[in-house]
Amino acid sequence: MAPVLDVKGLQVRYGGVPALADVDIVVEQGAIVSVIGPNGAGKSTLLNAVMGILPANAAARGQIRFEGVEFSGLGVEKRVFGGLSLVPERRELFGSMTVADNLLLGAQRLRHLGEANPMSQIDMIYEMFPRLKERRAQFAATLSGGERQMLAIGRALMAKPRLLMLDEPSLGLAPLVARETLNLVSRLSATTSILLVEQNAKAALNVSDAGYVMEMGKMTAHGPASSLANDPRIIEAYLGVGKKKAKPGD
Repeated sequence: MAPVLDVKGLQVRYGGVPALADVDIVVEQGAIVSVIGPNGAGKSTLLNAVMGILPANAAARGQIRFEGVEFSGLGVEKRVFGGLSLVPERRELFGSMTVADNLLLGAQRLRHLGEANPMSQIDMIYEMFPRLKERRAQFAATLSGGERQMLAIGRALMAKPRLLMLDEPSLGLAPLVARETLNLVSRLSATTSILLVEQNAKAALNVSDAGYVMEMGKMTAHGPASSLANDPRIIEAYLGVGKKKAKPGD
């Protein structure tokens, strides 16, 4: 079985300035794969390139194969209809629309595919996020940060994606809500493959099957998430555990 996502030699330049350099990444069917690294490493650019939503001044080269099909030359709409969904860092919700209407927009892919019941996911979404059901008539702009993230993920899931990409899902959330969000990511792998970019490297690796480390637009390490989580260099650089300071007399 082909990987759900197979990226080879991906290069992205913004107005001539390199952002990604020969990036390779594979997401197997049903897996959670995390990409960690410092701010500005190119992690969001990677997701945007896979989704086909780079700005006009960007140029991309390389291979993006989705379930064995070349996606590199496709527009964003065809990538969505093909089974890709992205929850961007800024959520990109329609604040003047209700929760229910934002979710309705997420069902466009199923309508395009001619499914008899394009809203088939709505009960699952409301079961997963009871607060969205309670607030379904509220405008999205009135939701809390955690509720907006729930709505953004719920809207993406309405499309029954084959690959769900999440860009910093815990960003700006209270610690408890952030933990709940990443626990949810772990459960979502039962229904979709996941590519996760997350500022909390330790939490990301804890819920992932595999991981990649990105620095300055290049992948500098990859492997099973458990191996990366126990790599001394990764621990010191990204997992918030530095070398112990020597005590006087040591």
